[in-house]
Amino acid sequence: MTNKDAERLFRSGETKFHKGDFLGAQPCYELALTHDPQHVMALCQLGSIRMNRSDFAGAAPYFERALALNPSMAGPHNNYGVVLKELKRFADAAHHYQEAIRLDPKMAEAYSNLAVAQLFVNEFDDARQNLYRAIELRPTYYPAYWNLASLLSLEGRIDEAMQTYDAILRLMPDHADAHSNRALLRLTQGDFENGWAEHEWRFAAHPNQVRPPHAPRWQGEPLPGKTILVRAEQGLGDTFQFVRYLPWLKSLGANVVLECQVGLESILSRAGLADRVMERSPEGNASLPPCDFEIPLLSLPMMAGTNLETIPGATPYLSADPSRAAQWSRVLGRPGEGGLKVGVVWAGSPEHQNDAARSMSLASFAPLLDTPGVTLFSLQKGDAAGQLSQLPAGARVVDLGSRIQDFEDTAAIVENLDLVIAVDTSVAHLAAAMGKPVWLLLALVPDWRWLLERSDTPWYPAMRLFRQTTRNGWSALMRYVAAEAARLTEPARSVEEQLARIESIVAVGDLEEARRRLTEIIRLAPNNVRLLNTLGVVCWNQGETEEALKSFLAALEIDPSHRDTVLNCVEVFLAFGQHPDAEALCRSYLTRDPGDSEVSALLSQITIPAVSNAA
Repeated sequence: MTNKDAERLFRSGETKFHKGDFLGAQPCYELALTHDPQHVMALCQLGSIRMNRSDFAGAAPYFERALALNPSMAGPHNNYGVVLKELKRFADAAHHYQEAIRLDPKMAEAYSNLAVAQLFVNEFDDARQNLYRAIELRPTYYPAYWNLASLLSLEGRIDEAMQTYDAILRLMPDHADAHSNRALLRLTQGDFENGWAEHEWRFAAHPNQVRPPHAPRWQGEPLPGKTILVRAEQGLGDTFQFVRYLPWLKSLGANVVLECQVGLESILSRAGLADRVMERSPEGNASLPPCDFEIPLLSLPMMAGTNLETIPGATPYLSADPSRAAQWSRVLGRPGEGGLKVGVVWAGSPEHQNDAARSMSLASFAPLLDTPGVTLFSLQKGDAAGQLSQLPAGARVVDLGSRIQDFEDTAAIVENLDLVIAVDTSVAHLAAAMGKPVWLLLALVPDWRWLLERSDTPWYPAMRLFRQTTRNGWSALMRYVAAEAARLTEPARSVEEQLARIESIVAVGDLEEARRRLTEIIRLAPNNVRLLNTLGVVCWNQGETEEALKSFLAALEIDPSHRDTVLNCVEVFLAFGQHPDAEALCRSYLTRDPGDSEVSALLSQITIPAVSNAA
């Protein structure tokens, strides 16, 4: 046989290849190579077939051989770059993309692909320029727009990313992934009205995550006397966050059945948020009771018309099992005993699409290890827990992760801690849903639910957000976290100093920060009357009179003779029109200090004179 036979076999392979019959094309190309081992295009096509099968390691030698024989082919350079990028050889991939561009300066695909390789090595500026160039060369080239939108989102350039998704949807109006990603950006910006509705595209974007329907989708029909199935979706943290909406469904008259992930039935059943909780079964819908409607859990905010002001943010709505909490209390002691006890989680599931950005190493917690009065308790599970073995001898970190069997154990441990410091994981959601103080460590561009720039979150009132200021800037962030933790561990004699700091914060009008600091200190010194009184004053100035009254009354339970608190509490009673309560409080105080002229004068102003019936 001759090279003509090799060419005939190659053309036969091409016919099948271009019909999409890659399986049939492959032996044709292989036979062609047996007769002409230097048949460059057969090598290229065999590389392409393996590349299309995601066999990147198998594809690489074919492109390498082809380009060694003929290095002046732009297309194979581009394809080899794709293969090398998937093999995480980003510098080599960039080299071949650049060769493709040198050979064909108008190849939009190569510019777009080069940008992706640059993105992986954090060369964001160059990547952005190459994507703009790809779009300039081919204004309808969708992958370049997609890569640009992804890059802009990673940079936190949300408005520009939104505009890029708009451009994609002008080209492809029903592009589910673009709709789904644009929805998340809208939610990040707090545009819940449009964000929740567009978030419904997530099912079209990820059809493999859609389970067969068990009942008609609820579209807002009347629910009295009806049974509705709520199906958990996405991650465990999502479930902990959004089960808060189940009481709303019950308030509409529904019998609520929650289908949750394996391992959550016990803790969610105890919460009483649904009438029945069932873990997802391998049997699928066959294990479910008859239902009139069903709805995905994360569609409930849309159905409830949730905006930033109407998030049902009250906590706690989850709790630890009392018997398990008592068992762990014997191991850990109660919160506030023996210094600051902090539960830590530094890594989430490696399967999460954004895990590289949201997770850190335990080594980044080093500043906390050196903070006096702080003991860290590892709640970390999975491979990342292995980093504990790398800590120096004597490090104040207690490994509890190896003793945690389920979320009931996690909740019981959290119940006995003072604080949880964690990256964005299910443990953080669980602790916050229990009302435990949580310091959440966030990447420069975090998940949509944490919004932008805020240090608080309407989802969890006891949670504080610590945000990176630079990409991968965990070290600087953890130094700040350690400094804040040190402030919490200052001895009782420094309460005056802490109050002085807080008063200076109030003086500049930052009431939210003042309230946050007071809340944290009070958790460590719950019987300090001055702290409780100051918290009441801050709440009063925020217009939250009920919270102010609650704080004043808590202070008076500890010290009924604290004069400033008495005066403040009287003022709140009068604001509520509770004159008898104000009068009773003044009289009670005067029994202890009858010579207080200011309180006496106040009493004379609020005492209701008796009505005379004399003629």
